[in-house]
Order: sequence, then structure tokens, then C-alpha cells
Amino acid sequence: MEISLVEKRKLGFVTGATKKDREDAQKAEQWDTCDSMVIAWIHAFVSKQIKKSILYAKTSCKAWKQLEKTFDVANGSRK
Repeated sequence: MEISLVEKRKLGFVTGATKKDREDAQKAEQWDTCDSMVIAWIHAFVSKQIKKSILYAKTSCKAWKQLEKTFDVANGSRK
């Protein structure tokens, strides 16, 4: 998934590096559109069961963090 996001130059949305411009309404709207697109890509990439855990995340960054929290385990088995 990360490779696809890098390819599309959208990785910053899930890492939090690409911030929403709160002062320019047009840029904020464009950011919302791109972030929604990234959320849709994430939903398309994961199974239905996993999608349920991130369905109500308001941003792609929050969805990504939830997925990391669930699946990013250094030692031990996955939860």
C-alpha cells in the first residue's frame, strides 16, 4: 500500500506530513478531496473485516494510524 501511495505522491496524507491549509478555503477543499480519495484507496485495499475497524476514521491519517496500531507489531503475534 505504501508503494502505491508513494507512486501517487499521496504518502504525506497518511503520515501526517501533508497538512490541511486552514487559511485558504480552496486549498482546504482540495486537501479534503485528495484525503477522501486516499481513504477510498485504503478501503479498497483492505478486507471487509479490516475495513469495519477504519470505516469511521475522519482522515486517511487516522485510518492509517489505526491500521498501524492493529498490525504493526515488532515482536510477537498479531492481535
